[in-house]
Amino acid sequence: MGHYGGLNTLLVSNVVRYIPFMLLFPLYKYSSKSLFFIGIIGSVLTLIYNANGKFILIFAMLPVAIFVILWRDKKYMPLFAMILFLPLGVTIFINVINIFSSKSILFNSKLRQVVALLEFWNPNWLTVMPLSPRIRIIEFIDIVYEYLKKPWFFIFGKGYMGTIIDHSGMLGTKFIPGSFSINEWLNGTFYSVHETLNSLFLYNGLFGVAFYFYMIKYIYVNFTKSVWVLIGGFWILMIYGYSVTMTAFGLTALLLGFIQVEEWERIKNEACWDCNI
Repeated sequence: MGHYGGLNTLLVSNVVRYIPFMLLFPLYKYSSKSLFFIGIIGSVLTLIYNANGKFILIFAMLPVAIFVILWRDKKYMPLFAMILFLPLGVTIFINVINIFSSKSILFNSKLRQVVALLEFWNPNWLTVMPLSPRIRIIEFIDIVYEYLKKPWFFIFGKGYMGTIIDHSGMLGTKFIPGSFSINEWLNGTFYSVHETLNSLFLYNGLFGVAFYFYMIKYIYVNFTKSVWVLIGGFWILMIYGYSVTMTAFGLTALLLGFIQVEEWERIKNEACWDCNI
């Protein structure tokens, strides 16, 4: 037991954030029935005791990933069954959300953060947003202000340990535990920005942003070819630089995904060559 998200709760390893992807393993022809059930158990425990916004968003996107995988693999019967039972799935999903919300204050808090983040049509969207997602958006705004004042950094960024100040005035001067270090608050300069996009934008400028969107395209095109592209893609797009443990696993998964995609392309090209002959 420990302190997380303003509450005393069960603490689990950061690597559990990769658990939801275990639920997709059977779609990639892996013998992983046991891993599938372990994934369900691990996901439930994590959502109840150690939920966060990204974890909830992953689960919300899993049905979309399943739909795309089945469509690209031309598995139309399972796809038709999925569409047919969609109303039942939505009903079950809503009931599960209600159960988790009643069982876990932490889950309920993180769910409200996700909902607030997605309500971008709200005229007071940023001001009423919970602190955690709001800080991330404010960081991006302050990075833009930083480059407008120092445009020579715009292309390649300020490098690692590059800093910003509170140009927008929205961070304020109040120390917020867990957001930045005490020294950053005291100095009024911030370098440990959150989210991959903010990190790449600050450290590598527009070059880093272009790399980020290149990876989005690469992952979208290739994630049905290798589950490791999906897992490694989650790391590079969502939790880059979050922890050494998650980086070790995420980077390894991404490299393995690159290898499998290259092998998949090679086999495809050889098959096409044989067909032409």
